Amino acid sequence: MLCVVLNRFANSPTITLQEIPYLLTFTYNWGQIYGDLPGTMATITWSISVEEQIYFIFPILFLLLVKKNAKNLSILLMILGAFSVLLSLHALDIAAERFTPAFLLPVGVGLFCAVHEDKIRNAKKSKVNTYLVLVALLVYVLVFRDIAANEELRFFSYLASAFILPTTLYITRSIHSNKLSILNRVLAYVGRRSYGCYLFHWSVWTVMVGKGIGFEKSEGFSIPGVLIGLLATVLISSFSYRYLEFPFLRRRKRFQQVESP
Repeated sequence: MLCVVLNRFANSPTITLQEIPYLLTFTYNWGQIYGDLPGTMATITWSISVEEQIYFIFPILFLLLVKKNAKNLSILLMILGAFSVLLSLHALDIAAERFTPAFLLPVGVGLFCAVHEDKIRNAKKSKVNTYLVLVALLVYVLVFRDIAANEELRFFSYLASAFILPTTLYITRSIHSNKLSILNRVLAYVGRRSYGCYLFHWSVWTVMVGKGIGFEKSEGFSIPGVLIGLLATVLISSFSYRYLEFPFLRRRKRFQQVESP
């Protein structure tokens, strides 16, 4: 609905009837792969589609297998995910980031981290190992674009990206919340609104481009334009979190067995 409303204020393609079935069924990513969908303001919803599909798949696998061994389930998901990435890149010739089974790789890594979080956080303190892992992470971030653009190395970019979570846990294992309480609160505030920023930034930038707000076709966005877009995105995301997301998160606590931070 937001995309439909904002399209009235931007010179971007309107949402087409062709897109409606994919939007209603959370299958927009499959429409991009096989349906030849046009690029509209709704394009950003492909990620929501992938997540909703994972939300349907993962609980089933979890209920069937986790009671036996959550560690084995995490390994199975990682194997299936890695295979799906290879399949999409080298057999199906489609974008792995739109191929839902490929996301089983980071889901499996996340479950593996949840199972072994105590071991990771309580790993032996070693400055040498910490610095080596930190340097490796920074190098990967710097060369990511080159790796992702290389046909032969693209698979490793997906693999390495999936393992950023355990790497970060390892680097921060010796940091206690009471030492960086202010920083932790800032990071928690940003983190809870970060997905909203991702979703809404596309609409904000599209409207700004269409109306020429801080944007010139020959020069792109100006520095004031970037600041305006960033501020608008953060404000909209904060409003969304407070009045749309938070009420549902509060209701969720009635059904969860593990208390969330």
